[in-house]
Amino acid sequence: MKKRNNRLKGAILSQALIVFVIATMAFTVLCTLFTYNHQSAVLQEGRAQAYYLTLTGIDLATSALLDDSSGEKLLDVMAKPESKTAVLEQKIEIDPSRNAVVDIEIKQVEHKSETWIQIYAEGTMLAPNNKMVSNKGICYINPKNPAIKEWQINKVG
Repeated sequence: MKKRNNRLKGAILSQALIVFVIATMAFTVLCTLFTYNHQSAVLQEGRAQAYYLTLTGIDLATSALLDDSSGEKLLDVMAKPESKTAVLEQKIEIDPSRNAVVDIEIKQVEHKSETWIQIYAEGTMLAPNNKMVSNKGICYINPKNPAIKEWQINKVG
């Protein structure tokens, strides 16, 4: 009878160890999944912020092109044939604490066999996980009718 109790004690101990190992492995897998999921969400948040930073840069450039407070719209000046080689570049710091910067470049280009104004913007910032993220975008504006625009956001190399 005594031998049987010792065997049962040994079997129960080994079963308890197996259950403990399986529980530890399951906990480790769950922690890894949660960590990966959190990092992914934080990076996605940073990318979304860089996307909107790029849109902000394009909106600022469009506003500057259409502003006629100085007597003549910058869009009209940029559309003149002699402005073909002119390029306006601006770096705007949006949020110094996050290194949020948008680089804007405005130039005249041939698009659809016509002269259009191209706004190139690149938004770069420090994501919440301390990784730099960026987004690029182009907006083409038809100087004959500024309401006609073509966008390429997230499609620019």
